[in-house]
Amino acid sequence: MAWQPVDRSELVPPQGGHGGDRADRGLVIVACLAAVALLGVIDYVTGPQIGVSIIYLAPIGVAAWLAGRGPGLLIAIVAAVTWGLIDRRSGMEVDHPLIPVWNALVSLVFFTLTAWLIADVRRMHARERLLARSDALTGVANARAFLEALEHELARMRRTA
Repeated sequence: MAWQPVDRSELVPPQGGHGGDRADRGLVIVACLAAVALLGVIDYVTGPQIGVSIIYLAPIGVAAWLAGRGPGLLIAIVAAVTWGLIDRRSGMEVDHPLIPVWNALVSLVFFTLTAWLIADVRRMHARERLLARSDALTGVANARAFLEALEHELARMRRTA
């Protein structure tokens, strides 16, 4: 493999996802929706005295990391609506009828902000991985990129030899 400058257009990964194909992203979304549904059942069964809203962050984080910002936000909205509906159905006495609405909005903001930040961290991580393989000034592949290419070629040689 010849030394060549890194294509700078590759330094910012696409916003939609993180390398997987459509089927993989779809599977992640379906699995996370199923997890939110299961957590909703657990939340309903445990009642209002045991707070499990923080556990909703697990499928939100998985969706944002593996499928991207859009699916992460979708799962966050579904989780907030699920949590809000269960909170309203819990029968817990409140001083004002808008308190459950406020609580649902707070969870919506918290869940969507978490999904947004996780997707951004993933995007920045991918960008840093690309930048770590090139010289900042010239854009030429560095020693790390050379060693990775060497390992790849040696592994290919072992397979074909």
